[in-house]
Amino acid sequence: MPQELDQLYQPLCRDSFILQELHDEFRNPTERLFPMEQRMAHKTWILEFTWREKADSLITVWYVREADTLRKLRHFRFSEHDEF
Repeated sequence: MPQELDQLYQPLCRDSFILQELHDEFRNPTERLFPMEQRMAHKTWILEFTWREKADSLITVWYVREADTLRKLRHFRFSEHDEF
């Protein structure tokens, strides 16, 4: 959960976006977890949290809200020097 990762790593960014059919290459793998019908509906909010894991590495985790909790969709570790 985000609160647990906040205690392990330095929080950098919290963002959200509406699930759709075409985002950039950074978010696209997360969107492909959903059927096209759901992506085309433009009704599902995805929560995106990024933390600094090490001096030059970051971790981003995507969640979807289900009832009163968050369900982790996927995570991605990368260098802060990567360009997307």
